[in-house]
Amino acid sequence: MIEPGFGLPALTEFQAIEHRPDGTTLLEAHPKTGRTNQIRAHLWHLGIPVCGDPAYLPGGGLGTVQTLPLGAPPLSLHVWRIAFTHPGTGERVSFEDERPKWAMGPDAWANEA
Repeated sequence: MIEPGFGLPALTEFQAIEHRPDGTTLLEAHPKTGRTNQIRAHLWHLGIPVCGDPAYLPGGGLGTVQTLPLGAPPLSLHVWRIAFTHPGTGERVSFEDERPKWAMGPDAWANEA
């Protein structure tokens, strides 16, 4: 959670990938620092919280929990590609995962329940 007066500097760059008919926008986030909840907090501060976030709520509200209960719809935040310098070896490493259906194009998510 955000603790006024105790936070450390953080920078995240965002790029809009797709504006959807339901009023949501698929974004690509590029965090330049590695702060806890950085992406969630920055989007909340901009007035566009992550869908399904129990901590950083629409309208500027803050929730009382950081995580979702079992069985709840997922937080719409997913790392599908990440690269960094390994702290032990100094080697540049990268990982990539498939995007969840909600993060793919309209053909993949239009029929989601």
